[in-house]
Amino acid sequence: MVVEKGLEKIAIEVKSFRNASEIKDLEQALGQFVLYEHLLNRYEPERKLYLAIPEEVRQSVFEEEAEIVLIEDRILLMDNG
Repeated sequence: MVVEKGLEKIAIEVKSFRNASEIKDLEQALGQFVLYEHLLNRYEPERKLYLAIPEEVRQSVFEEEAEIVLIEDRILLMDNG
C-alpha cells in the first residue's frame, strides 16, 4: 500500500500472521520487508516503509523476544488491528 500526505510519502507492508508459527510468519515478513526496503531505496528513496502487524503479534513477538526488539530501530512498526 502506498500513501502520500502532503510532502510525506510512505509505503505500508501489511502482514496478518495467520500461520501456526508467529516466528515463521515474522521470518517471511522481515524477508519481504528487507526486499521492499531495498527496492524503495533504489527507486523511491524519499518513501519510508512501514510494517503493519497485528497488535497481539507486536506484543508477543517484539516485546517478549529481546533479540527481536533490537530490529525495531530499523523496522517501523504500524498496528493494523
